[in-house]
Amino acid sequence: MAGGPRRRDADASACRRQRRPAPLLLALQVHPLVAQSWQSRLAPRAVIAANDGYLPGRVNFAVRGGRGDLRRLLREALPDLGGEFAHGHDRATGGSIAPGDFDRLLEALGFGA
Repeated sequence: MAGGPRRRDADASACRRQRRPAPLLLALQVHPLVAQSWQSRLAPRAVIAANDGYLPGRVNFAVRGGRGDLRRLLREALPDLGGEFAHGHDRATGGSIAPGDFDRLLEALGFGA
């Protein structure tokens, strides 16, 4: 049998270990499309797609999927951050923030180095 419970368990274990985000470095605004396309594949987890090549000195990112209010998730992770951050609606949000703030956000959300 090609799949089976052992294969699914191994795949799930590998996904849990892969906690380091992969960079998206494009001068195009594709991060919302990337997040949207992955949300159903990674359900019930929230998906963050970020792009530090779209606007100089900024990390633009989109958050989709998961459970609960995604805006609240971001605001609770970085309560001191305002501006272009955690707007939109409860199932689709994101922001445009400084690279250092994005690093703090990832750390607050549990993505360590």
